[in-house]
Amino acid sequence: TVTAFDPEANLALLRLKNETDAAFLDKLVPVTLGNAPRLGDKVTFWQFNDDGLPITTSGTLLATESSSPFTNSEPFVLYNVKSSVTPLKGGAGNPIMRDNKLVALSASCDPSAQKALAVTHTMISRFLQQARSGNYTGFPADGTQVTELTDPVFRKFLGLPETGGGFYVVKLPVYGSFYKAGVRPGDVVESVNGIPLDSKGLIRDPALGPVSANVLFRDSAMPGDIITLGIRRKDKDGVSQPMTLDVKLDRSALEGDLINPAPFISNPPYRIYGGLVFVPLTGALMREINKLSKNRPPLNLLEAIQKKEDIRKKGVDEIVVFLMALPTQATLGYAQMNSSIVEKVNGVQVKSLKHLNQLLDLPAPGGTHRIEVAQQPYTMYMSQKEAAKADRFIQMRAVPVLRRD
Repeated sequence: TVTAFDPEANLALLRLKNETDAAFLDKLVPVTLGNAPRLGDKVTFWQFNDDGLPITTSGTLLATESSSPFTNSEPFVLYNVKSSVTPLKGGAGNPIMRDNKLVALSASCDPSAQKALAVTHTMISRFLQQARSGNYTGFPADGTQVTELTDPVFRKFLGLPETGGGFYVVKLPVYGSFYKAGVRPGDVVESVNGIPLDSKGLIRDPALGPVSANVLFRDSAMPGDIITLGIRRKDKDGVSQPMTLDVKLDRSALEGDLINPAPFISNPPYRIYGGLVFVPLTGALMREINKLSKNRPPLNLLEAIQKKEDIRKKGVDEIVVFLMALPTQATLGYAQMNSSIVEKVNGVQVKSLKHLNQLLDLPAPGGTHRIEVAQQPYTMYMSQKEAAKADRFIQMRAVPVLRRD
């Protein structure tokens, strides 16, 4: 059974569900988590073929880079390993060893470039540390969009000295930890916990060299940790003033997102009404729609992703999608409106799937619900009597449970 799972880092911790199965582990030899590697260290990829025979491939830790290989969320700092490794199955999750101790896990492999990215020792250690608490919540996420400060003209415009470090805050969500702590667009973050940043927003790690400052408030941190930011902000006279802000890290930048970025959702909520299928818009759903449409998803979904903050201002807490129309007498002609954003029911803005359910459960004006979506012909009409008939038909023939809140 799974005791902790992190889809962003592709890490999971398992334990035997039944004590009677303890003998399953008797002949297995555990590996030990070794010390964190340094640039230039030699490492070894471990793989096993279908017959259980081991295959090992050597590599060298050359650098780090920021990437998010498993989800569309914020990047982590990953190891960049030069190796001729050819992954047997996907390239993710292979142990990377040094002196027969675990130091990383592969995230992706590119044999043609002789390059592999790997989940770092820092991330694995942090994952295990939080998993031991019995309440795993994930890595912190701030949602801040930044740019480097290498352009001297830009630095002059910001009132900064010609040389110096930091990153410029372009945009950040109002529900994220940085914004709640007082960080605003236009701020320049010069240091994190007293550690100075260079003009590319990097810190100098003694073992890994230049590394994204993200490692200080994402990879190596936990929700609830407090970090101190050294900031410069222009005053009303255009003079750049130094200040410090304490940030209590959390995951609100992801959890407050209108579109859940997780690669999949356990027991996803839905509502089937008269054959119309409604679901929340998530990262998992977008990936499936992209696959089915060969990366040509409906424009209304793309616009919703790009204008999330504008949609939030309407009071929307969760974007609801009319996914498809099951074939019933009540849904004739509505299949052409599949995969469209649900905007209103009987003139009322839909705030979430739960809110949609509440609106559909109310008596319909004149016995018919009017459902407005963001795709032509824009309006669906559903008689409550016809919906009830269709629901009974669907429950008898196909789907016994018509809603999961």
